[in-house]
Parts: sequence; structure tokens; C-alpha cells
Amino acid sequence: MVRETRQYWDEQLGEYRDSGFTLQEYSELQEWQDVIHHCQERDEESAGIPEGNGNTAETVRKL
Repeated sequence: MVRETRQYWDEQLGEYRDSGFTLQEYSELQEWQDVIHHCQERDEESAGIPEGNGNTAETVRKL
């Protein structure tokens, strides 16, 4: 049980540890990425751009 728990947290925190950021910087970066993603979705919806595979430039080229 302890081993599984440690493995879980190693996986969850691996990206943070590998980033080189402080915990606060990493958390702020994650928040900004969420905000940017939300704004891109909103802009695509208001422009009538259909959802693509996450690559906005590729989606626009198909129009």
C-alpha cells in the first residue's frame, strides 16, 4: 500500500520536479495555461470555428 501511494505521488509530482520551477511558479503556470485554454475555446466558439484536434492553426487552415 505504501509503495503504491509513493508511486502515485511520484507520477503526480514528476512534471513539477522536472520543470525547475518553484511550487508557486508551477501552480501559477498551470493556472495561466487553464485561462489561455478557456479563452481560446471561447474565441473559437464566438468565431464559429469548429472544434479541431486542439491545433487551432490546423483547424483554421481547413476552413
